[in-house]
Amino acid sequence: MLRYQLYECNGPVIPIEKEISYLKNYIDLQRLRKDEKYQIAFRYSPDLKNFTIAPLLLIPFVENAFKHVSHFTDKPNTIDVVLDKKGNSFYLTVFNTIDGMEASTGNTGIGLRNVKRRLELLYPDRHTLLINGASDGFQVSLELKLQQPVNPAP
Repeated sequence: MLRYQLYECNGPVIPIEKEISYLKNYIDLQRLRKDEKYQIAFRYSPDLKNFTIAPLLLIPFVENAFKHVSHFTDKPNTIDVVLDKKGNSFYLTVFNTIDGMEASTGNTGIGLRNVKRRLELLYPDRHTLLINGASDGFQVSLELKLQQPVNPAP
């Protein structure tokens, strides 16, 4: 994971396959830290290939889900990460259950502000970010309009 961060993320874009692999490794590592009270799902479409995105753009949303997930003892604690592609749009949805007190703080940290700024700079007028918090859960939905591949001149 460190090799990926240090050596493979130096360019402006990275193949989605590498970003998925990084997310999978991170989620697998976090699974080792959690017990059976945590239900962690990572799902992605087989159509997620052959395009690029900005490196390390998605990980802050996944990190936040693990940081702020509930710690219930009497019901499941859930983290659900879904990646998909439809047409020329890429979608990320991250959901996690939260404790009632977590919902009332309303505190957004620097990580979320930074990723919002990166989206504005890297995907101007080509992204939609929705962040919804409720008393029982928190959901982030991101849509990126992907660049159309440029066809080489004949």
